[in-house]
Amino acid sequence: MTEDLAERTADGWPTRAAVNEVWRAVITGEWSRELAHDWTVPWVEGPAGHWPPCDQVIEGALQSLHGLDLTAAPTAPNLIYHGGPRPYVLSAGEVRRRFGQWQQRCRQHHEPA
Repeated sequence: MTEDLAERTADGWPTRAAVNEVWRAVITGEWSRELAHDWTVPWVEGPAGHWPPCDQVIEGALQSLHGLDLTAAPTAPNLIYHGGPRPYVLSAGEVRRRFGQWQQRCRQHHEPA
């Protein structure tokens, strides 16, 4: 899988299928959490009001993927960083659980991931 997933909506947003690929790549170790974070930056950190009004399921997934690389020092768990040598805030099990929750949201909104 390439970092620049080609599947986009007409508005330039990633499709649910592309988001699904990124989740799976992180879970399988094909992508690092940091790479998933970087992939989401154009949408999550884009200009204010940049979210498409049509798909909040994708919006939520992008926010989640953006935060998968959050780390904290064991001696200062209230200080959160993106990436770095500290332990991840979310365990691998929590990442899988959040992916399952996102898939459930896709099913509830009648569109497969």
